[in-house]
Amino acid sequence: MVICIPVLLHQEQVSKKSQKSNFFKFYFQPFINFLSRPKALPWLFVVLLYMGGEMMSGTMLRPLFVDRGLSLSDIGLMLGIVSYSVRIVSALIAGVLITHLGRLRSLALFGFAASMVTLLYIIPAIGISSLPVLYAVSITVNAAQSMAYTALLSAMMDKCEPATAATDYTFQVSVVYIGGIAASVLSGAIASATGYTFMFIISAALSFLSVLLITNLRAYN
Repeated sequence: MVICIPVLLHQEQVSKKSQKSNFFKFYFQPFINFLSRPKALPWLFVVLLYMGGEMMSGTMLRPLFVDRGLSLSDIGLMLGIVSYSVRIVSALIAGVLITHLGRLRSLALFGFAASMVTLLYIIPAIGISSLPVLYAVSITVNAAQSMAYTALLSAMMDKCEPATAATDYTFQVSVVYIGGIAASVLSGAIASATGYTFMFIISAALSFLSVLLITNLRAYN
């Protein structure tokens, strides 16, 4: 909350032109402009699938670990400290690799890796509850997913026009999280109906489908 104080005290300079603009044009025109760009809708669909798969698996991971008999402290340490630390390091590594591989190639390679390693969650889904094994699975999956997420955020920046960069980027991130809400609900429904294993397969398949769309349809360009 402390970091909010400078923001609250800051007096933003609003131009008279902006003040006189009508409500619709000022607030909604940037979104209309974004959606009217070539391949904007296919790109947003890719974004939904790319992160939807990860959010499906991530949502059901904690309930799965509870069902496997892990304590709350074990889950907190594994997912809240170790896995998040791994994600930070992996994001930094991905940032370096993206500069060498390029955004499109990184988006496809990291996305493919993330979709494949998500299938490792089947290991605890079939009943294995060994802590060393679960740590290895969690670390591997989170590392790959973090690299994929970093590549996606970098690609989102390419979709931003200089004049409306903040709005364009926020719009894309909003799509990610709105899709994440739907994916979370869907993951619970699938897991309840068919079990964890099939749900993780669906999760990996959605992520893999997004990679196919990127490489075959060139939705990124």
